[in-house]
Amino acid sequence: MVVSLIFGLLLGCGELAQEVVEDPGIEIVKKSSCGVGNATMEEYCNEVVGVNGQVKWTGVRASAIPDENWKQKKNPYKNNPDVSLVVVEMKKVTKKGNEKTAVLGYAVNTKSKVKELIQLEIDGKPQSILLGLIELGIMSTE
Repeated sequence: MVVSLIFGLLLGCGELAQEVVEDPGIEIVKKSSCGVGNATMEEYCNEVVGVNGQVKWTGVRASAIPDENWKQKKNPYKNNPDVSLVVVEMKKVTKKGNEKTAVLGYAVNTKSKVKELIQLEIDGKPQSILLGLIELGIMSTE
């Protein structure tokens, strides 16, 4: 699995900024089904954060990320120029005035348009995919 280092690299991307702005993986994830009814990922994320929330989308070609930025010190996507990493940052102010955050990390094959959720964090804490998705559902009701 990819670690938070990838999130850090994408969220504060520095020299990768130009690639992040133009990455096609972002649109693929936004327009893909979220698995809840007929909603797209973009619609679902906007619904989770509600009226006072924000959603930020960033992405970069996975092959551009150096090996040392991966937990296992090897970029598993280095030899596949079709793979992008997309990060979705969600910030929500709850009805009680508390701030909640969720960060989802996807590996996306831009040629086949297949996406895989590879990491999920709620309030800065890594979650298993199953528990994280449950937390997102709860977050949408707060």
